[in-house]
Amino acid sequence: MTAVAGTVRFEEAARVTVVPCADGRIALCTTTAIAAAEDPGARARDRRRAEHAAGQHALITSLAALGVHTGPPDRRPDGSPRPPAGTLVSISHRFPYAVAAAWKPHGGPPRRCRIVGVGVDIEHEGTIPENAMHLVCSPVERSALCDSSGWANPTRLFSGKEAAYKADPQWRSQRFAPRRLPLSPLGPRLALAQPAAGRAADATSVVASREVDGYWISLCIALTTARPGRPYW
Repeated sequence: MTAVAGTVRFEEAARVTVVPCADGRIALCTTTAIAAAEDPGARARDRRRAEHAAGQHALITSLAALGVHTGPPDRRPDGSPRPPAGTLVSISHRFPYAVAAAWKPHGGPPRRCRIVGVGVDIEHEGTIPENAMHLVCSPVERSALCDSSGWANPTRLFSGKEAAYKADPQWRSQRFAPRRLPLSPLGPRLALAQPAAGRAADATSVVASREVDGYWISLCIALTTARPGRPYW
C-alpha cells in the first residue's frame, strides 16, 4: 500500500518491529520513498523530498506502534528530530529507503541500566571505498577485516558508528569522527569499545545491524550502565 505526500509516494507502514528494550520498548520502521513519477533521472530536490517524507512517515509510524500518536516532529538546531515528551527517536535515510526508531519507557520501576538515547542509520553496501578505510576503522577493526569472523564488514562498521554517534548526546556534541568510535563484538551485536567523554566507565552503546537488500541498517541504544551477560533487546 502506498501513501502520497505532495509529489512524493512512499510505502505506507512497510515494516514495523517492536521489541522490549532496556526499561521500555523500541519500535523500528523501514519504509520506501519513490521520487515524483518514479523518474530515474529525478532531480536531487525530488529525491530529498522523497527521503524526508518517507523518514517522517517512518518515525510517525514507529511512535504510533508505541501508542504515541503525533504529527511530524519539530527539529533541533542540529537538524535531528525533537522527540515527543517521554520518548527517544532517530531517523536515517538513504534513497530509496528510510528508517526510524522510537523508544518509550514502560510504567514499571526503573532497572539498573538506563537508556539515554537511540540512534539509527542506513548505508548502501560498498559505501566505504578501500582507500578510505583508515578514516573509518581503528587498527583493531582493520585487522578484523582480514579474519574470517565476519563481524567487521566495512559498511556495517560505518553504519554502526553513525548510529552510535546519534544515540549518545555526549558524542553528538563533538564532530563525527568514525575512528574515535571503535566497535567490538558483543555476542551477535557490536558495542563501543569506550564510552563518550563524561560518561561513567561502565557506560556502553550497543549496536544491532542487519543487511537488507544490499543496505545495512544499524540500531544503537546508549546506556549509562552496562549489564554484562544480559540482553538489551
